[in-house]
Amino acid sequence: MAYFDDDEIQFSPHTGPGKHPLATAQLVEAGLHDDFIALVHLLPFAAPSRSSDTAISPGSNTLTYYEEDSQSGLNPEVRMFGYDDHGEVTLPSWAMRLTAANNRNDSQVIYDMRNKTLSEISLYETTMTEFEKAARPAGELLQQWLQNLRSLEWIPWRPSDGNLWFHVRTRVYEDELRFERSGQVVDPPKIPSWVTAEQAARLSQVPDILTEINKAQHNEYWSRRLIFEMAGWPEAFDRQECRDGIDEWEWEPTAMGSISTSSAHQALITSVLKYFTTLIDLAYLDTTEVQFPPHTGPAVTYYEDEVNSVFFSEVRRYGFDEAGEEVLLPEWALLITVARMRDDTSLIYDTRHKTISELSRGEASVAEIEQSPKPAAEVFARLTQDLHSLEVVSWRTSETPKGFFKQTRVYEQERSDPNSLARAAQLDFLSTPPYGGGPNDVIAGSRAEAEQLATAVNKSSHNEFWSRRIIFESSG
Repeated sequence: MAYFDDDEIQFSPHTGPGKHPLATAQLVEAGLHDDFIALVHLLPFAAPSRSSDTAISPGSNTLTYYEEDSQSGLNPEVRMFGYDDHGEVTLPSWAMRLTAANNRNDSQVIYDMRNKTLSEISLYETTMTEFEKAARPAGELLQQWLQNLRSLEWIPWRPSDGNLWFHVRTRVYEDELRFERSGQVVDPPKIPSWVTAEQAARLSQVPDILTEINKAQHNEYWSRRLIFEMAGWPEAFDRQECRDGIDEWEWEPTAMGSISTSSAHQALITSVLKYFTTLIDLAYLDTTEVQFPPHTGPAVTYYEDEVNSVFFSEVRRYGFDEAGEEVLLPEWALLITVARMRDDTSLIYDTRHKTISELSRGEASVAEIEQSPKPAAEVFARLTQDLHSLEVVSWRTSETPKGFFKQTRVYEQERSDPNSLARAAQLDFLSTPPYGGGPNDVIAGSRAEAEQLATAVNKSSHNEFWSRRIIFESSG
């Protein structure tokens, strides 16, 4: 089903080139059951290249039997039962763990060699009572898993870049539709018990929100399933066609989902593309440092490697409120650029009105977004024009951090109008130490000293800007 590659599963015999061997002598010395030793030499397992965070069924993960640092070559997790009030619990000698559970909501599958049964239980259900209660004939459980795959009740999903996961047909929305069409009066779906009171209050403000969520999940499942059916599953399956379909499906949602959505925001998309292309032309960015759509290659910026290429959480972060608490953007807003310091500026896109607001990291409120909007294309067109005209010089050397130098015209204005308001404000700042001290409180009050310093700083900035700019102009 194009979920695993051939080299990600190790089939017996577990010897030979490219195989991860298990040391039989050490397994015997460890006192393991004869059937246990036979099974680990016969059963296929996930190769170490496919780590235990890969789903092997909904809620259960792969478990490699091999561990390089182990004397016997056996992964000790194969013997692990779970946890109780006193810590980790080891399985009896007649039991063997086949799949892993990585958290409380996952399940693990354990084989009972005495009774030839499999038990699918939680990592925290570590009592023999729970183990025996969950026991089913081994063939029965695995045949059910195979049937779920063959019928596409379970969809094993593997994009080229991202998590391997299973999507399950829930039938919740299908049941709602069936009751509705039969004329029966149906109570609206109940908010799950694990939802917090604050979340429940927000959900209750949206009409039929749970029905809409169920509908979205229903449509998502069937759109994924169609990819497999169109690739000929199960009788005439084309693995490559399926993988191509999965990658195309993964690209479309992250690229704003559909042609209609994309075209609605085309002004923003086009202007941002031009801006990044200009930065590449100016030797500020290399082509390898910008990811252009389609985003089906290695993940950058909008994706976070530490969380397996899921959507980068920072694009939802806005700033901080007066209490120092982090503020998330509304669902209709997207952070285009980020302000690292309070005096820096973030560009925030409003998907409703197709506008961009330029705000500091400390201006964290919806009111601030709505008070300063500008047409999105206009903002990036201005930024691109500043680069073309060299009003802003993008600067990159092999040894220093990248940065921008902007033509301020303060020194030019000072030469033409020594009494300008901007000049007066600058002098007031330099000659008056801020409350509590600061970088300019070393200036000992003299207006004349402040005036000399201001002129020197402005002249230096002016000369520095123009000396950098002339490098670009002399390069054509």
